[in-house]
Amino acid sequence: MSKLSYDDVYRIWKSEVKFDELGDLEDLRLGDMISYLSKTRLSLAHTDADNQLQANLFTQEIQNLEFMIRDLLQIRSRKIVDAALAGKRPVGLMTISEEELYNRVLRGMEAHSKFIEESLAGSVSSDRASKTRPTDDIVEKPPESEGEIEYITLKFLTDVPASVGIDGTTLGPFKAEDIASVPAPNAKNMIHNHVAVRVVSQK
Repeated sequence: MSKLSYDDVYRIWKSEVKFDELGDLEDLRLGDMISYLSKTRLSLAHTDADNQLQANLFTQEIQNLEFMIRDLLQIRSRKIVDAALAGKRPVGLMTISEEELYNRVLRGMEAHSKFIEESLAGSVSSDRASKTRPTDDIVEKPPESEGEIEYITLKFLTDVPASVGIDGTTLGPFKAEDIASVPAPNAKNMIHNHVAVRVVSQK
């Protein structure tokens, strides 16, 4: 059940539009916004066919919510990318997916900066000339970091039985108030199921 109202979603969106700095948005908060949108869609589906006025109101509310949530996330992604390009960490709290976006852009910029320095040092041609191939032979390969599993620190809200993590290790069992590092895919599921929240380090 969503803990947010339409006005709450509007305030969150309006604040992100108004300020240049990235606002705080945690996974549970975003999840509540999405739950509210889903609840409104369900209300529309259950509206009596002869109640056209109510159906129109729900339809308009859904369209407004879809716009605000999409615009909110797009604005935030631009702020996050701009921060990464500038080599600065955003002030506001980010969701797990936003953290991944920031880290990917930051790693890309660091790799490109290294490429620039190598070019200026004259080492690129000697180091990479032998690896150069015609463009139609190039096959993109994911960077080595793509295979690395990221871990997220969680604080558990309820008791959670043991399970197998994506890394093959046994996770838990956990008790309420326990804090542990969990592989990102497993952490996302736990947060989505409202059994844990992310612990964000203050830097």
